[in-house]
Amino acid sequence: MYSKPKIATSEKVLSVLSYITFGIVGFFWLILANWKKRKIKYFLSYHIYQSIFISVLLTLLNYIFVILFGIFSKIPFLEMFSAIINYLFTVKIISVFGFQSTVVNLAIVILESYLIIGVLLGRNFYLPFVTKTVNYMMDRMYE
Repeated sequence: MYSKPKIATSEKVLSVLSYITFGIVGFFWLILANWKKRKIKYFLSYHIYQSIFISVLLTLLNYIFVILFGIFSKIPFLEMFSAIINYLFTVKIISVFGFQSTVVNLAIVILESYLIIGVLLGRNFYLPFVTKTVNYMMDRMYE
């Protein structure tokens, strides 16, 4: 019978920290491991690369939306549509203990919570575009 490999607590902690910091801790861990010539296990490497990929993807989407809203706000018949969408993305919907959150912030917190739960369970949860891309990168690295 095939048994699932045991995942070390340190790998889980580093994976969670990588998600919480949007890949910064993972990026520095990759640099440190490369400098010390240490091999990173597949589980930790997968979650580090996924957290970095998600943060880069969110940054690119932010820039794309800023550019699109800037263009749409200059077009007369799309100006109102742009204002409505911009309002939906910037209105504070939740205020807990002084912290205010928009729809986008709430979606990111839910996404990160989902991924962190996956790490704590020792699994690689599936995200449609992201998981395929990270799996492709990992397959190329671990050939």
